[in-house]
Amino acid sequence: MSAEPTLSSICYKRNFLSEVIVRVDLVSPLPELMNELPKSISKTALEIFPIDEPKPAFVQELLFSQKELSTRKQEFTEWNFHGRNREKRLTIIPEAFFIVHKKYERYENLRNEFTTILESFLNHFEQAQPSRLGLRYINQLDLQGPSPLDWQNYISNDLLGLFSYDIEGGSPSRIFHNIEVVLDDFNLRFQFGIHNPDYPAS
Repeated sequence: MSAEPTLSSICYKRNFLSEVIVRVDLVSPLPELMNELPKSISKTALEIFPIDEPKPAFVQELLFSQKELSTRKQEFTEWNFHGRNREKRLTIIPEAFFIVHKKYERYENLRNEFTTILESFLNHFEQAQPSRLGLRYINQLDLQGPSPLDWQNYISNDLLGLFSYDIEGGSPSRIFHNIEVVLDDFNLRFQFGIHNPDYPAS
């Protein structure tokens, strides 16, 4: 029987993770969260995210009819809780809640935080129905040197075909790959490329 792999054996010597996000969307927004957060949820959140920082937010809607175009503004409170060093954040809004880690260490840590908040959330809002659960890992390659687009040491060559595609007389302003895979109990989306923060200007 083979031994379980150690954490050091499955970790990169250098990783490029900039954020890890886990999010739950609800079937219907909870009006109760517009301006007040239940004390039981707040207490649970503060045990993990000790900095409480709510802030006002709003959604602006465009309404179309055959005769006119109108707008509707809906104000609410965005309930934010931060880690002790602001290395992670919990955000609760009427239609969802999510956790963002900027210094990701272990999946188990994120999972435990998420399940603790989810349990407290569903214990209070028994009528809440999750519609979608998502887990996102965001890697950002910031390579210095003469060949910043040489990714062969980081990404499989099988995925780098678009980087060698050339259009005569033009230069790429951004490049994206999008691969979606259906697995037994979840869908996997793998998206990568050159974002170019100056697009479409250059």
